[in-house]
Amino acid sequence: MKKSMAIKVFSAVVAVGGVGIAFTPSVASAAEIVGGGAPTGTLINVKQASITSGGYSCDSSQWGFIINQLKGYTAPSYITVTWDYSNTATVPLTKVTGGAAHYDTTLYLDEMVTSATAVIAPAWTSGNGQFVLSHGPC
Repeated sequence: MKKSMAIKVFSAVVAVGGVGIAFTPSVASAAEIVGGGAPTGTLINVKQASITSGGYSCDSSQWGFIINQLKGYTAPSYITVTWDYSNTATVPLTKVTGGAAHYDTTLYLDEMVTSATAVIAPAWTSGNGQFVLSHGPC
């Protein structure tokens, strides 16, 4: 049986597999994700100020990301990070402590993070939680 996927991006629909992604034009940093085994929730972006020079603490041994204010919400099992030169990786959840999810990786320590995303419960976005780059090479 052949599965199909429809993706709607600002009125464009693409058929690919078994998951649908519908982007919300009024909120540039959020997207609702539903369907066939994919994570369900809102796509969030790392706080841009945290990935700029001086926006995170220096640690030459790893990149560390945090999603905080998770009380009552499930931490995403992974985040997706993109570095210079278009290198992208899925970074698994390392630990959850005190209502904060930690994601650590030693990949691409000689590059700079250009973006990171995660899928989380839609209600989390209405609170005071943040998704930030905590530390990494300077």
